[in-house]
Amino acid sequence: MTDDALLLVDREPVPLNPFVGNVIRGTLQGILSSLKDVPSDPVEIVADWTGPDQVSLQVNGATVRLNDFVRRFTGHVLAAMTASLDGVPASPRTIQLTLRK
Repeated sequence: MTDDALLLVDREPVPLNPFVGNVIRGTLQGILSSLKDVPSDPVEIVADWTGPDQVSLQVNGATVRLNDFVRRFTGHVLAAMTASLDGVPASPRTIQLTLRK
């Protein structure tokens, strides 16, 4: 697979092996596939997390509007997926995930 996944926690890169990168990618794409007006095969996805209820998503450079439920759900999922990774602090201030094709 030639897809790239970059995870930054508190602005520090966190290495992802192919399995973890694929799980994170699939989870985020699953969330996005349920939303209206989001391309089905995006070139770039960027998720910015600054707290459990504070997440924003961009797809191909365009901001995706999220209702409260989707924003909270996505924020909790992103935090949970990264919490068990080596090198991730127990209480991160920021998480940024960039997925590119």
